[in-house]
Amino acid sequence: MRIMRSTKSVTLGLAVIASLAARQAVAQVPSLAPSRVGDTMATRGTGGLVMAVRGKDGSLNYAERTGLSGAGWSKWDAWSRPPGGVIVTTPVVIMNGNGKILVLARGTDNNLYVRNENSPPAGSFDLWVQVSRTSSSGSTIPGLSARPALVRRGDGILAMYATDVNGTLWESTQTSVGGSSWNRWQSLGTPSGVALRDSPVLAMMNNGAFLAFSAGRNNHLYSRMQSSGSWGAWTDLGGTVAAGDAIAAALNSNGRVSTFINNTSGTISVRTQTTSNTNSWTAWGTLPGTVTGTSRPAVAVQNDGRIAVFFWSGNTRSVYWTVQTAASGTSWTNWVNLQSSTSGPVASMSDTNGVIHFLVLDNSGYIYERAQASANSGSWIQWQAGYLGGPFAGL
Repeated sequence: MRIMRSTKSVTLGLAVIASLAARQAVAQVPSLAPSRVGDTMATRGTGGLVMAVRGKDGSLNYAERTGLSGAGWSKWDAWSRPPGGVIVTTPVVIMNGNGKILVLARGTDNNLYVRNENSPPAGSFDLWVQVSRTSSSGSTIPGLSARPALVRRGDGILAMYATDVNGTLWESTQTSVGGSSWNRWQSLGTPSGVALRDSPVLAMMNNGAFLAFSAGRNNHLYSRMQSSGSWGAWTDLGGTVAAGDAIAAALNSNGRVSTFINNTSGTISVRTQTTSNTNSWTAWGTLPGTVTGTSRPAVAVQNDGRIAVFFWSGNTRSVYWTVQTAASGTSWTNWVNLQSSTSGPVASMSDTNGVIHFLVLDNSGYIYERAQASANSGSWIQWQAGYLGGPFAGL
C-alpha cells in the first residue's frame, strides 16, 4: 500500500461553491462542481474524488484520490480511519457548504450520525454526532432503517432523508449553510398509505430541484418532487423493485431524469421523465441482454452525456456494464462483463475528465478500481498491482 498524503489546500469560499454547484445537476456529471447528491464517492471543488466505506468492524474508512487520471492504489492517499463509533450502513459522503466533507451513516441504535471534516484534505474528522430524532411536533420519530440519503440544495443547505421502521420517509435540513445543527424532522409521509422500505434515492433535476425515489412494500417504485422548498404528491411509478437498495437515477443530457430499478425478475428496468422538471414518466422499458441477478444498479454519466449503468450479478459474481448508444437515447448496448470474482454492488462516478471509475470488492472484501482508458471509451484500464485496502463490508 502506498503511504502518502496530499498537502494541497482545498479551501473554497461559499460564493465559489454556490457558483460551482449551480453548474452541476447530479453527483455523477463530470464537472469541477462538488457533488450535489451523496453516495459512496463524491467530488471536491477541485474535481478530486473522495470515498467513504464501512469496515467489517463497523468503522469509518476514508480515502481521497491524489490524481485525476488512471486507476489503482497508486492514485489514492493511504486510508484514514477516524476513531470511534460503530456504523451499520455504508456511509454517505458529500461536500458541505463550507467546503469540507460531511459523512452520514446509521448506527447500531438506529439513529443517524454525522462526522464533519476538520482539516481538508488530510482525512481528519470530528467525532460522530448523533442527529436528534425529534419531529417538528416535538415527538420522537421511530427508529430509522436502511441507508440514509443526502442532497445539497441550490441554496447550499444540506438535507438528509431516512425511512423509519414503520415505512415513513423523513427529511431534516441544516439550520445554516455549512452548519453543524439540524432542524427537526419533517414527515414526507407514505404514498397512498403504502409503507416504504429500503433506502431513499435522490436525483437532481435540470432546474436544480430534485426527486426522491423510494420502493413501497408492495414492490412499486414511488417518486416525489421537491421544488422551491415545497413537495408535490407521491407518484406511483409501478414496476416491481427487488429487495435491497435496488434503485438508481441519473440526468440525461436533454435535462430529463431516468430512474433504474433491479426488478424482481433480476433484470434492470428504466423509466424517464417525459418532460424536464416534472413528475410525468414514460412507460417502463428493460435494458437489453440476458444478465440477471439481485443487486442495486449504479450509474455514471460520460463526458459525451451518455448514461452508463453497472450491475453486479450474484448468479455469476460478475460486474457488467451497458451504456446508451446516444446521449438521451432509449437504446442501449448489450451488457459486457467487466470483472468476475467480485462481491456485491458497484460504486461508480465520473472524474473531471469525463472518465468513469468503478470500484468493486473482491471475494475477501478488498477494494479494486478500474477506469475507462479515455473519456467515452468502451475500453478499460486493467487492474493495477496492489489494492485500495480492506477488508470492507460493502460499497
